[in-house]
Formats: sequence, structure tokens, C-alpha cells
Amino acid sequence: MTKREIITLAFFYTTLITIALVLILNNNKAGNISEIIQAVTGVLTLLLTVVTVIYVYKAFNEQKRQNDNNEHQITQNNYDLEYNRCLDLIYRQIELNKKAIEKFQGNINKLNGYETPNQIPYYISHLTVVISNFHRFCQIIETFLQRSILHPNDKGYLFILFSENLPPDLHLIPIRFKNHIDLLGKNIKEVRNKSRIDYISFVKSNYQKNNIGLEDKWVNDYMKKFEIEHNEEIENYLRNIQILANFSIASLDTKERVMNPNFESKIFSFKDKNNY
Repeated sequence: MTKREIITLAFFYTTLITIALVLILNNNKAGNISEIIQAVTGVLTLLLTVVTVIYVYKAFNEQKRQNDNNEHQITQNNYDLEYNRCLDLIYRQIELNKKAIEKFQGNINKLNGYETPNQIPYYISHLTVVISNFHRFCQIIETFLQRSILHPNDKGYLFILFSENLPPDLHLIPIRFKNHIDLLGKNIKEVRNKSRIDYISFVKSNYQKNNIGLEDKWVNDYMKKFEIEHNEEIENYLRNIQILANFSIASLDTKERVMNPNFESKIFSFKDKNNY
């Protein structure tokens, strides 16, 4: 209790006791002294009990407030430790990524000429390396941040810190590939059909380059035979396109999923047979 509260209570109860004594004395002018003393003692005992209860109540509230403050401080300290731990991991992962990127920097450089959807077959091997690694980098950080107790805004900030330390081209390539997939079709069926046409055109173009002057009849015969005998190769290519599309979409949506675990990326399903 504060000094002001003690003075207020002392004044209140002094006044109350004084009034009580006056009333008792007035009502017992003709009574004996023992009854007056007994009555006064009862009043004083009652007042002392009230004061004790008030004091205990105030002490309890003060202790509870102190405990709440201590608990809040402990919680805040634990949160700060978790944040620093996550921050440390982010910087460690950034350093690991730099070393990993050195190994496929050549693939990134090769993709400087990748600009249109119909060029995908020409760059598919480089796209596979770059987009797969980009997806792996994002997945590692997402898994770690999702398991932490940090606030979604702090998770989002840490992911931005991580992504901003990746080479700009490593971001640009998945974005460009996703945009090209959107141009190829509205659903996986349309994407597969257009990708198949582009891949066949790619194979035909290479065949013509290697067989300059060959009549169109022989070229067309070769392509018909190719589509039959290499159907599995074509299907693997189309499946790879779908996987890379999903990798790109999922990776670019990582920040949203980190901040909102219920967020669902609109990836192409392999289970929906109607899309084929």
C-alpha cells in the first residue's frame, strides 16, 4: 500500500471509530462500564479485521501484478531468444546459399537469353537446375520459420531478409517461367498441349539443322515416327514442365504461407485426370 492510501484509511477508520464510540456512549449513558467496553472492543475488532482483509487483498494484488510482470518479462525474453536464433539461422543459410549458387551460376547466366514461352524447350535443362534450387532454398527457410513461435509479421520480415540476399536473376527466372506458363494456358491441359507443340517444334528444328537440305517429306516422316517412338520422352518433358511450374508458384508464394499457414498456392494437381 502507498503512503497516501495508508493515511486515507487511517483517517477513515479514525472517523468511523469516533462516530461509533459517540453513538455507543450516547446509547449507554445509563448502562454499566463493562457493556460499553465490550461494545467498543467489538467495534475495534471488527475494524481491525476489515483493515487486515484490505491489507491482505492489496498485498495479493501487488504480488499478482509482480508475478504477471515477471511472467511477461520471461515470455518476452524467450521470444527475443527465438527471434535472434531465427535471425542467426537466416544469415547462416544465406552464406550456404552463396556457396551453392556458385555451382550453378553458369546455368543462371545461360538463361539470359530466355525471354519467350516457346524458348522453354531450348532452356529446359538450365531452368530445371535454377528453379529446383530456388525452390529448395525457399522450402528450407519456410520449414524452419513455420516451426518457430514468432509472430507472422516477424516471420514475413525474416523471409524478406532472406530473399533479398539472393541474386536478382534467381528471383527473376521463376517469375518469368510462371508468367510464361500463364501464357501457355489457363489450366494444365492447355499448358500440356501447347508445351507438347513447342517441344515437337524444337525437335523438328534441331533435326532440320542437322540435316540441311532434307526434303520436307522426309522431315515430316521423321517427326511422325519420333512422336510414336519417343512418346515417353515427350511425357517426361511435359511432367517436368508441370513440376517446374509448381516449384515456381510455390516458391513465389512462400512469404504468404509463412505469414498465413492456411494460405494455399494454386499449383497444378497431378491427381486431377480431367486436366490431361
